[in-house]
Amino acid sequence: MKKQIIGTLTVLSLFFVLAVTSVQAQQRGTLKAHIPFAFSVNEQTLEAGDYTISRLTENSIVIESADGRHRVIAQVPRTVSTNPNAAQNLEKLVFHQYGDQYFLAQVWMIRATDGRELNRSKSEAKAADEMRQLAHNRKPRNVQVAMR
Repeated sequence: MKKQIIGTLTVLSLFFVLAVTSVQAQQRGTLKAHIPFAFSVNEQTLEAGDYTISRLTENSIVIESADGRHRVIAQVPRTVSTNPNAAQNLEKLVFHQYGDQYFLAQVWMIRATDGRELNRSKSEAKAADEMRQLAHNRKPRNVQVAMR
């Protein structure tokens, strides 16, 4: 009797875990974007092209090229907010541009008023320092790419 109760509880626990995982996967979402320029994420440079962006956890995303040759997992530890009434609350990627260098800075998924922000890489910090020295404290240009 005891073994039967433990077996039943184990099956129910497994079912519960699978159900929760399935719901989380549906909430995470997967979006696609065509990025028309080479860009950097976590010290890795990716070429221009089509990419799939998926939420791995609340604080991490996966960026994968359509051809499967490039895959990067990025931490997105901070939440960034915008005006909830703004018309710009679309799925999008925001890049910081320094000259001809682009760095992924924010990811906005599932038509939310909150996006997620990546940590600044050493390469981006170096590009920002160079721009400040050459352009008298000029800030990077934000470039947005809509997701499909």
